[in-house]
Amino acid sequence: MIIMPDFKYVYVDIPKTGSMSLDSFFKSGFNGEDLVFHDPHQGERLYKHRRDLPKEYVDYGIIISVRNPFTRAVSFWQDCYRHKWEPFCETFDEFMDICLENLKREDDPVDHMLARLYPMHKYLDPIPRIDHIIHQETLDKDVKALPFVTGGIKVPKRNTNPASVKWEAIATPELREKVITWAGKDFEMFGYEVL
Repeated sequence: MIIMPDFKYVYVDIPKTGSMSLDSFFKSGFNGEDLVFHDPHQGERLYKHRRDLPKEYVDYGIIISVRNPFTRAVSFWQDCYRHKWEPFCETFDEFMDICLENLKREDDPVDHMLARLYPMHKYLDPIPRIDHIIHQETLDKDVKALPFVTGGIKVPKRNTNPASVKWEAIATPELREKVITWAGKDFEMFGYEVL
């Protein structure tokens, strides 16, 4: 989560939506700063993908970034596989089963690592509202539409890995249904087509 006190905005960085590029963009161009949280067990700590907005920032404008649910799910799986992060799965099918099971959790701590596997709408549950949405597919246009971004600002580029597996290369009717079930409202809420 990035706070921009000069502009009274906060960027809630949903995992796998271009948040690394946007974090850097907001920090370097708009005096953005990481929001540090107090953990009663660990003291002050930074948790990049924190989901609860501190009370002192509820009046700030809220910016989020989103990504096509199909490509986001594949990107998640590849990152976990590539870096051997939990949940580490050999196949995308197995990974989606874990993501679907994760949706059934009774507990929902705002900083739990498994929350990063939530669909975007569920990840945003603790956030009171959304003022601006940056779609990764229309990054340039959406960033330039932010009220504090003026002409001449260099918009961040999307991080792409040429070795990445593309959704189209692995899509099957069964996997499509799993992603649709997992992502749920993400398609309609953020304007993505259910392919």
